[in-house]
Amino acid sequence: MISPAANRHTLIDAFGQDDISLAGGRAQASIGARLEHDIDTGAHLQPTARLLWHLSARQQVWAAASRALRTPALIDQRIDADLPAAGGPAGIPALVTLIGNPRLLS
Repeated sequence: MISPAANRHTLIDAFGQDDISLAGGRAQASIGARLEHDIDTGAHLQPTARLLWHLSARQQVWAAASRALRTPALIDQRIDADLPAAGGPAGIPALVTLIGNPRLLS
């Protein structure tokens, strides 16, 4: 069961990118960023940068760096479930409960 049973989840995001020609057109840089706001985890910036270098008509080299985030799923934060009892040490029944972490961040 996920608590509360009726949950509204709001996610707002925006993305912007620009391509820049460098070295007389022999190289191209792309820079961008995604801004994401989640009602549970707040605002986060995910920048990205890429560089493409044309060595010849048939050869290219590229590099990229990005920052990515994983937004916690609803089940990660709000699960509350009891698993069926199983035999524990010395035959004592063991009860396992899964409880989400409401403070889990991206």
